[in-house]
Amino acid sequence: MSVKRVLDWLKQYWKTILMVFVLYLCWSAVHWWVVSYGTQDVPLTKAYVGDEQSPLIGALHMAKEKSPFGLRNNSSVYYGPIFSVVVFPAVVLDYASGVLAGSVHSASDYQRLFVINWGPALFKARWMSVLVGFLGLCGLWLLLKQFAGQTKRWWLWLGVLVLATNFYYFLYSGWLRHWVYITAALIFQLYFLVKIKEQGKTRYWVGMALASIFSFGISYISLLYQAMWLPVLIAWWREKRKADLKHFGWFILGLAILVGLVVFWNPSPYIRLWSFMGTESYGLGTSILPSAWYYLGILLFNQPFLILAFLVAMFCSLRLKLYKTYWFWSILAVALVHFLFFSMSPHSEPRYILPLMVCLLGLTMVVAIKLNQDATYKNFVGLIAVLLVLEIVFQASHDVKYSQLAASGPEERQLIAYMQSLPENKTILYEGNRLLGVLQDKTSFRDYVDVCLGTVYNLHAYLLGVDLPQNPKPLHLDYLCQEKTTGKMPLEKYDYRFEPNGYELSSNFFEERIIRLWFADQERQRYLALPGGQWIQ
Repeated sequence: MSVKRVLDWLKQYWKTILMVFVLYLCWSAVHWWVVSYGTQDVPLTKAYVGDEQSPLIGALHMAKEKSPFGLRNNSSVYYGPIFSVVVFPAVVLDYASGVLAGSVHSASDYQRLFVINWGPALFKARWMSVLVGFLGLCGLWLLLKQFAGQTKRWWLWLGVLVLATNFYYFLYSGWLRHWVYITAALIFQLYFLVKIKEQGKTRYWVGMALASIFSFGISYISLLYQAMWLPVLIAWWREKRKADLKHFGWFILGLAILVGLVVFWNPSPYIRLWSFMGTESYGLGTSILPSAWYYLGILLFNQPFLILAFLVAMFCSLRLKLYKTYWFWSILAVALVHFLFFSMSPHSEPRYILPLMVCLLGLTMVVAIKLNQDATYKNFVGLIAVLLVLEIVFQASHDVKYSQLAASGPEERQLIAYMQSLPENKTILYEGNRLLGVLQDKTSFRDYVDVCLGTVYNLHAYLLGVDLPQNPKPLHLDYLCQEKTTGKMPLEKYDYRFEPNGYELSSNFFEERIIRLWFADQERQRYLALPGGQWIQ
């Protein structure tokens, strides 16, 4: 593409580009408190949001080995290798920041600083999630636009706003977890599927392959979403479109090769998944669908107006016979496969519902757009619009409440500040099962490893062998792990004892029923000083 064509394109679309940029800045601004949550002065032994270390550790090993295979077969990297590639720029930027600040002079310096405080790198990496979440919103706009026709554009904005305010999508667009990545990729897969079915151009096949392998390179779950092809293949078979079927054959062959390369790149995440099959956590369980009611409850309690809008849309789709279209079954196939797969496992998490929610939203919006083109269903269209507006208000209020709570940071920081204010000659016991998110002296690390873990992991071994900074002075305390040491500790020898009570803001407790956020002052984790029972505020 020549420079002149680029300049002509920019001249033609500069207003759109400016609008997208401004919207991205707004999207980034509202995520500030989520992104910054738990990223201040935190050693790598602590994660206030689970699983976030994995992709960053992968990126760190790639940088250390100066090779994309540096993360290969590392048990700490249990996401696909592409996730580490995505956050690799954050590690490079964090390293460069250390060099410019004069605190980093070599790779070993950076490794030491990263382990002692990985918060700055995590903060930078989370902005990649914000970007991907925004791209997912753009993808939904493009998907809905394929069906819009002469429909007023505010319908497209309505659908995007429902997704943007959805509590799970909003939350995971600010954390370094894989769900927003595979959800955004799923949206683009559906978009490319429609473009392939309607136009069949090579660039859309390439786009579909890239979106599919991007998702698989982060999580295996992408393979399930290939169920979207079944209605299209059936339609092509009935229409005897042999050329399209041949293109699909080449697509599957190419995708299989790419999948094989990704698995070869780092097989451990996929071997780990296979080893889980049949276990208590990830197997089929003792009942047919042990988690089905759990996920239905998540939808009903946390997406009430969206579910009502979906039911109205499904009723109308029967009247319009939209169930005869390929796109209806393509979107529904992904939703059903996703729901059934996770319902078969007794291990359940509320965030697993996010891709299913996106499918229900996408199907509702497409049906509503089709209804909007038929004056017969004007009242139903209005009802769907009202329900979706109520869903936006419901979800956005919880987004604001969560951001307000996140602004105060992890509850643990208050306890840590209180411990640091105590006289140095006082003895402290923490009666919790998890290592506190503060740099501690080697005696405390060793006590935690011996009392709570029983095994010295590589990270703890590194901290036991490296020189720790003396400013601020590392905290000294002992640990009492309830399951292993109850009744064995002479508690009277300690000047101060503390125990946790309640739920962390990042726990499933609030995600399972987001209405609980309004009562977080009573439910959120606090710390009790013993003896005496004084709460640490």
